Amino acid sequence: MSKADRPGRALLTCPSSSSSSAQTDSPAAPLMRLCASAIMRLSAVHAAVVAGVAVAALLGAVAGADACAIPAIPDATFSPALLAADGLLDMPGQNVMIAADVALDTLKIQAGTTLYVDPASDGIELRVRCLVNEGTFLVGSQGCPFAGRLTITLVHDDSFDAGRLDPICQGMGHPGMFTESGAATELVGLDGDAVGWTTLSEPAGRGDTSIRLGTDVSGAWGAGDALVIASTDFDPSFTEKVTVASVSGSVVELSEPLRYYHHGSATIDALDVERAEVGRLSRRVQIVASDATWGGHTKVHAGARLSRFVGVEFRGLGLRRLGAYPVHWHNAGQQAPGTAVVRGGSVHGSLFRCVTIHGTFGVEVVNLVAWDNFGHCIFLEDGPEHGNVISDNLVLNTKSIDGGQAHALPSDVAGQVSAFWLSNPDNVIERNVAAAAWGVGFWVSVCRTHKGDAVRHLYDEHPSEQPWRSFADNVAHSYEKAYFSEASSVGFGCSITNHSPHGGAPIRIDNLRMWKIFRRGVWIRSAGVEVHGGVFSDNSNGFEFLQGGFVPLSYGQFFGSTFVGKSNNAGNFWEETSVQYATDNHVRSKRNPGRGMDRTTGFVMYDGPTKFNDCTFHAFSDNHYCFLAPRFAWNAFQMAVTTEVARPRFIEAGVDRIEGLLCRNRAAFEGDDRITWALKVGAGDYVLSAQQYYVEPDTSCGALAGGEELIRCSQLELAQLNMMLTHHEGPLTFCNVRNNQCLTLSGFSVSAGKKSYIIPVRVGGTYEVHTSSPMLLMQLSNARKEESITLRLPGRADCARKLFGNDLRSIAEDTEFGKRFTRNRDHSRIAVAAQTAAHCDVRLTQPDYRTDPLRFCPPTGCTIAEYDEARAGWDLGPSSKGLSADPPPADDGSEPEPQPEPQPEPEPEPVPVPMRCRRPAAPRLRRPKRRRPSTREAWC
Repeated sequence: MSKADRPGRALLTCPSSSSSSAQTDSPAAPLMRLCASAIMRLSAVHAAVVAGVAVAALLGAVAGADACAIPAIPDATFSPALLAADGLLDMPGQNVMIAADVALDTLKIQAGTTLYVDPASDGIELRVRCLVNEGTFLVGSQGCPFAGRLTITLVHDDSFDAGRLDPICQGMGHPGMFTESGAATELVGLDGDAVGWTTLSEPAGRGDTSIRLGTDVSGAWGAGDALVIASTDFDPSFTEKVTVASVSGSVVELSEPLRYYHHGSATIDALDVERAEVGRLSRRVQIVASDATWGGHTKVHAGARLSRFVGVEFRGLGLRRLGAYPVHWHNAGQQAPGTAVVRGGSVHGSLFRCVTIHGTFGVEVVNLVAWDNFGHCIFLEDGPEHGNVISDNLVLNTKSIDGGQAHALPSDVAGQVSAFWLSNPDNVIERNVAAAAWGVGFWVSVCRTHKGDAVRHLYDEHPSEQPWRSFADNVAHSYEKAYFSEASSVGFGCSITNHSPHGGAPIRIDNLRMWKIFRRGVWIRSAGVEVHGGVFSDNSNGFEFLQGGFVPLSYGQFFGSTFVGKSNNAGNFWEETSVQYATDNHVRSKRNPGRGMDRTTGFVMYDGPTKFNDCTFHAFSDNHYCFLAPRFAWNAFQMAVTTEVARPRFIEAGVDRIEGLLCRNRAAFEGDDRITWALKVGAGDYVLSAQQYYVEPDTSCGALAGGEELIRCSQLELAQLNMMLTHHEGPLTFCNVRNNQCLTLSGFSVSAGKKSYIIPVRVGGTYEVHTSSPMLLMQLSNARKEESITLRLPGRADCARKLFGNDLRSIAEDTEFGKRFTRNRDHSRIAVAAQTAAHCDVRLTQPDYRTDPLRFCPPTGCTIAEYDEARAGWDLGPSSKGLSADPPPADDGSEPEPQPEPQPEPEPEPVPVPMRCRRPAAPRLRRPKRRRPSTREAWC
C-alpha cells in the first residue's frame, strides 16, 4: 500500500483550481492554502537554481512525488494537553502538527506516533530540555524541505531538578535530543542543498567592505547571514567572522570592513591554488543551546530507521563529557544508504567535537561548515567505523581542550587536536578542507585492533589491515600540521600501530593541495606512501616520511606532483605573530623559523627511499624557498641516504638543474649524520655531501656551483648499509678501504647501549668498521640481486664461529621488526670472504630480485648478519668449495696485505664456507627432523 493510500497519510498534492474540490468551503480548502504557501516559498527561491538548490526536486515533491513524507492533513494540532505527565506523546497511527511555539521539560514521541512541524509556518521555536523520539519526528523531508525558519532550543537551567526528566536524558546527559531504536528523525531545511561554502575569486584587502566569490550565491545567501573567511597566511588567527549586508550574484557586501588580507584568484591552476574559503554559518533550521557555556547534544542509537539532518545549524552544542556531541551516531551499526546523513549544515561554537561516528557504518557527512569548535571535529571514534562518506566539508579553527575536561583524549590538546580524526582507512575522504588552526588537519590514527566491543559481531576486521578506500582532492592550509599518521597515546586501551598502518600496502594520497603549513606538512610513519598529483606551496617542512625502526622498510613515491616554493600569495606581510614575521623589504610574509631555519622546505629527507617521478618545480629561487633538505631535528639523525628525482620539469627561468633545488646553507649538509644523505639524479649520478669518502679513482666528482658543501659524482652506484651496535659509546669510524677515507658518525641511540647507523656504500666495495662493540647487526639493502659489499671487522679473527644469519631475537625481541626478520631468516646470504689474524671480512649479498625498486628489500627479505662475541655460531665444517683463508685478490683498489711465512701444521683448520639459507651443495644431506644441524649442515 502506497503512502497515498494510507489513512491520514495523504501526500501534499495540490488539487486543480478547476476541480470541484477547489471551492472555498470544500474539505480540501486547507490543503489548497498549504500548497499555495509552499509554492510561494519555492517560487521565492527559484533564482537559487544556479546556487545549487535542488528546486526541481522540491517542485516534484509538491506535485506529488512519493519522496515527500509530510502528512497533508494533521490528525491533531500539538498542545501540551496531549502529553502525559511524563511528557509522553502517545497517539499511535496519528499525525500531530506543531503550528506554534512550544516550551517543555520533556517531549517523548511514542512509537507509532508522528510529530511534524507545520510546513507553512515560519519562526517557530521549540524549547525543550529532553526530546526523545521513539516514533517519527519531521521538520520537512527529503522531497519537500522546510521553507520557513525553526529553532529547537535545548534548555539548561542549573536550578532545574533533572530527576524529572526522562531516564534516557538522565543517563545520556541533558539537555539533549535522542533518536531511539525504531525511530525516524528527519530535519530538512530549504537551504540544505544550497551553496554552503565557496572561495574568493579575487583578493580581498584589509579594509574592504565587499568580497567577490567564485560562485553565484543569489537567493542562497542573504542579509544578516553570518560568514567566516579563512586565513590565507601562515597564521591561522587571520580567519574572521563577518555579516552579510547584501548579495548581488557573486558579490557580497559586508556590514563591516575586513581586518586582514585574504588571497583569492579567478582560476585554479597548477601554480596558484591558494585562495580563502568563505563559509556560511547561518541556516533556516537550527538546533541551539540556551546556555553556550553548558551546551547540549544530539544522539542516534542502534536500530534507528532514519536520522537525516539536512541544512541544519548546530550552534553552541556539545557537553563537556564523554558521548555528548553536536551530532553523534552511537554504536548504531550498519545504516542503509541515505538513511544516516548530515549534509549542507553548519556546526560552530561546540564545546566538544562536531560530528562523531562511533561504531556506525554507512554515514554521510557532506558539505558542512564547521568553525570555532573544541576537540577533534569530524571524529571516527573506535576503529570499526568503515564505509562512511566524508566529503566536501570545510573545517576551520578547531581548538584544543587543555585540561579540566573528563574523557577528552590526550590528543585533544594543543598541537594535536585535529579537524578530521580518521581511525579506519576504509572510508571515502574526498574534497574536504582543513584550514586555519593549530594542531593537525587530517590525523590518521589507525589501531591494530579496534575497541568497538558493541559492534564486534558486525565488524571484527583489523583497521590496520585496511587500505584507503579513497583519500582524494582534500586541502589543508594555514595549519600547524596538515596530515599526520603516527603513533599516539589516544587512551581507552587502543594500541596505535607505528609501523605499517595499512598492512604493508602503501598509503595513497590523491591530488592533495597543501599550502602555508607553518610547522610540518605531511608526516607519515608507514611501510609505503604514494602521492599522486597534488600541489604543494609555501610549506615549512612539506613532507617527511619515516618508519621509526632500525631497518628502512618505508618508501615514498610522487607521481606528477607540483611543488611551488614562493607563491603569488604575499599574505599579511606587515603582521608579525608567533608563527610568521614581516620580511625586511615588506613584500611578503614568512613563517617564524622556530627551529633556526629561515626558509620553507618542500621535502625533508628523513627515512627512505623516496622517488619523485615527472614532478614540476617552480619558484625555488633562493635559500629562503628551497625544496630538498636533510632532516633538521633535535638529534640530527636521518635515514634518507637515497632520494631520487626522475624526469623533473622546471618552470622558473634560471632554475634548470635539480641541484638548484637544494637548501644550500651549510648547516643543512654538515655535522653529525646528515653527511650520509645522497640524491640520485640519474643512472650512476649523485649529488652528495662533500666528503672524500665518496671519491674513488674510477669516479668523477666535482663541486657544485654556489658552495663547497656539495659535490656531484658520476659512475657511481650506491647501496645502503644498516648497522646496529650494542655496548657502543662515542662515534663510529667507518672507512672506505678503496680510498682510505673515513666517516665519523654519531649514530642514533635506539636504547641504552644500542646505536643504529645508516650508511651509503658503493656496490662491490670494501669497508672497515672500527668498533669495540661485542655485538653487531649488519644489513645490506637497496641493492640488486647478487650485488654485494664486504665489511672488514678488525680484531675479529674468529668471526666464522660467531656469525649468525638473520636472527634478531637477541637484539629486537618481540618487536615488529624482530618478528619480521626472524620469519625471513632463511633468505640470508652471508659469507666469510677472508679471515686473517688481524681481521675478518664478511661479505653480504642481496639474495633476490626486488620486485619494486622503491622497496629496499626483496619480498624474501634483505641480507642480515649478526656477529656476537658471547655466542658460538654454526660450525660450517670443511668444504672443497670454501674460500681461501688468505685475503682475496685486491679488487678494492688496495694492495694485498703482507703475509707471514707459512708454518707447518699437523692438521689444517676447516675453512669456513659461504653461509646460505639452504643445504650445502656437497655433500647432499637431507635435513633431519627435530634436531639441531650437524657439523656438515647449516641453515639460518
